[in-house]
Amino acid sequence: MRKLVFNLLLFSFLLSCKEDEKPRPGNGILTVTGIDLRNTPLSNDNGTNWTHVLTNSLIVNLTNETNQTFQLELNPNTLEKSFSIELPLGNYTFHSIPVSTDFSDFLPLKAEGQLNLNQEKQSWRLPVDTEYGLLTLSQSPDSPAPLFTSHPSFQFNKNNEVYYSYIKSGIKTTVEVSSTSPSNSFQVISQSVPFQHVSKIIQKQHENVLDAFQKTDFDLVQEKINLDLDHQPINLSPWIQAELGTSLNESSGLAYIDGRLFSINDEDNDPKIQELNPEDGQLIREITIENAFNEDWEEFAQSESHVFIGDFGNNLGRRKNLSILRVSKDELLHSNTLVAEKIEFSFADQVNFSGPMESNNFDCESFFPEQSTSSIYQKSRGWKNQALCD
Repeated sequence: MRKLVFNLLLFSFLLSCKEDEKPRPGNGILTVTGIDLRNTPLSNDNGTNWTHVLTNSLIVNLTNETNQTFQLELNPNTLEKSFSIELPLGNYTFHSIPVSTDFSDFLPLKAEGQLNLNQEKQSWRLPVDTEYGLLTLSQSPDSPAPLFTSHPSFQFNKNNEVYYSYIKSGIKTTVEVSSTSPSNSFQVISQSVPFQHVSKIIQKQHENVLDAFQKTDFDLVQEKINLDLDHQPINLSPWIQAELGTSLNESSGLAYIDGRLFSINDEDNDPKIQELNPEDGQLIREITIENAFNEDWEEFAQSESHVFIGDFGNNLGRRKNLSILRVSKDELLHSNTLVAEKIEFSFADQVNFSGPMESNNFDCESFFPEQSTSSIYQKSRGWKNQALCD
């Protein structure tokens, strides 16, 4: 107990030193004059649209070669003030007390490394790192606050009319945004990356342009989402969740059915439909179409009851065996082998099959079933629309 009291008194004495005081023999005064985030000075006034929100207390433990540990507490928001501590001369390892939360209202900083104190008075810029990215959302002041639907227990913070959250690396978030009422809401998705500022700017039609952020300490990924007169988004950028595996590297069509994701491969692959995990793109199972051959599968479409595979790729205009495969959704969802109904067709105005005919009107690349008329429409590379069958 006496040893603990002595150490606390010593610690109190060491922290109380001032920069203009002379240290005791064998000691040095270490003065923190600033903080460097990845070798870049971190300022609380960077003169841009966004200033990092910092904690009021950053605690750093310094341990010397004799296992003595000293603690330095500083406030990153008052960097114009220097923080000093008297320590025995020698080599130190240092680390900060970690922040253990996925979402934070300030930028969590991490300090870790080595220090050689070899002078009676020594200046030091504390090197820090972070495992967090920043998500900001700017919108009209009269709009409801955005909500984390993927993490409902967390809420956005607000700084100068901007909603924000510092989010630990690797965490995927889904945010519900509403400009008027929940019935007009939509979702934006992102994934946190260290040192990356993801900025979503929601702007109503005829609204003055909201200020855009500038790149500062973080890389900036900025998206402006414009709303129509019904307050629905006109544009939303696609978000890449995962890379497909090698067995899916020729994916030529996708279908989302009852919360499940299916894909087909392009030409010269096995005649299979592949079910993927919609969260990470990993292959779950393969469904073989027993009576089909994948000469050039180009498109995957669906109606209320069936899926359709377009085996009508015809780059050179030579094919005479164009077809569409039709499969029941119920069979697709519950079976690993299928027999498809084959709808064969040809283009009435194609009379030349000699090829090569690049960019011809008979190379079908996509199609869709029209529910009300039970027709199937295709679009060729030459942008020619045709009804294939009724």
